[in-house]
Amino acid sequence: MFALVLTGPPGAGKTSVLEALSDALSAEDIRHAMVELEALTSAHPPLSDDRWLMPVQAVCELYNRFGYGLLLAAVTAESDEHLREVLGAIGADEHVVVRLEAQPATLRRRIIEREPAAFPELDELVAAATRLTPVIAGLDGVALAVSTEGQRPEAVAARIRAAWPTKLRSGGRRGIPLAVESALSRRDTAPMSMGNAELVRKGFDAFLDGDFETLSNVLDPTVQWLGPEPSNGDCYDREKVLATLRDAQQDGVVSALNAVAEGGEQVFAELTGPRREEYGLPDGQACMVVTVRNGRIVRMQDHRSRAEALAGAGLAPKPAPEPPTPLAHTEPGWDQVSDLVPFAHADDIDASVRFYERLGFHVRESYRSGERLNWAFLQAGHARLMLARADAPIIAREQATFFYLYARDLFALRERLVQADVDAGEIRDGTPGPKLEMRVEDPDGYVLMIAQIDDEQVIVDG
Repeated sequence: MFALVLTGPPGAGKTSVLEALSDALSAEDIRHAMVELEALTSAHPPLSDDRWLMPVQAVCELYNRFGYGLLLAAVTAESDEHLREVLGAIGADEHVVVRLEAQPATLRRRIIEREPAAFPELDELVAAATRLTPVIAGLDGVALAVSTEGQRPEAVAARIRAAWPTKLRSGGRRGIPLAVESALSRRDTAPMSMGNAELVRKGFDAFLDGDFETLSNVLDPTVQWLGPEPSNGDCYDREKVLATLRDAQQDGVVSALNAVAEGGEQVFAELTGPRREEYGLPDGQACMVVTVRNGRIVRMQDHRSRAEALAGAGLAPKPAPEPPTPLAHTEPGWDQVSDLVPFAHADDIDASVRFYERLGFHVRESYRSGERLNWAFLQAGHARLMLARADAPIIAREQATFFYLYARDLFALRERLVQADVDAGEIRDGTPGPKLEMRVEDPDGYVLMIAQIDDEQVIVDG
């Protein structure tokens, strides 16, 4: 039996999400049972500590005996020990724990709205929500945390199902419900809409099957594949990504897609493969965040851990950073500054990114709040730039900083910029500086002086 256990403070939405999960599974005729532990163990006088788990154990054993291989459960776990006891009483062969969370004011409002005005324990329940929120946030063994803030129960349920597609769907191929698989087998030609998580699965299936034509159609021409840290292995276009994926497919680096969870345009994906253990990855697993826009994958970002990837997809809080510790080994000269990256403010980061992409830059990292891009780290060879959204108007004439950039063919670059309607200045003699240079202004009025460099000139040690 596989058990999905929802936990969270009072008011987090456990009952509503549990019912939404059950409704979705029932709609697909997926056999399952549902248990709300607080309701199951409610009694007067209350059950003693040595008896309150007996009803849970008995009911779960019966469901298992009756052939219900999927159990949905909800419980307000008040400690790590409490959660372990509950999981032991459920007795599932395999389980996952999902934490639901919301803001304190939301928890309070939901409790007051759902309980009768004369409910004698209302104040106690509200106080319990406040007390248990940090406790439940620190529980061990939570596989996924989902905010219910401003979310309909059906949307939260769909996000949870997407995280464990092979467990929370019926026995079709690769987690596709039997009813859907039957419809697909009829080879209907009518177009079907596809969610972002399903698009990622389609791309992964194509990768496993060696179908790189289908995979190419899923990838945007400007797709990026980036590691946790900048490296020479980073890919900035579709051809490079496909070439790297072909090598990975031939080497058997990845063999399965464990989990997919959709957080909007960001999709969490957990991959596994026996050869990944050679890279020091626990159980051969690796996690990434795949960004999908307009029906195509535009970015694949590897992460160091599952927690970081879930946070990157907006599916869980950002994990607390480890306390800083000195290096175990150091070298002479490491105590000196060795690099510098300009950090400029911009009024519209998206517009600035489009401008710098015309110069050959690629977005290396970014942070988006809602629809607006708040920060971006761009790179083009050795040239790097960070942009942050300004909280005050950018006045072009007051910009006292300018950037110096280098290109191998300044004339070709200028021609391309002019064709893109960029107001690029004339190429002139920059003596006593570079022989050829031109002036360009970015959308916020920052001055860019771009000089031509030949093979014999070295700008950075590289």
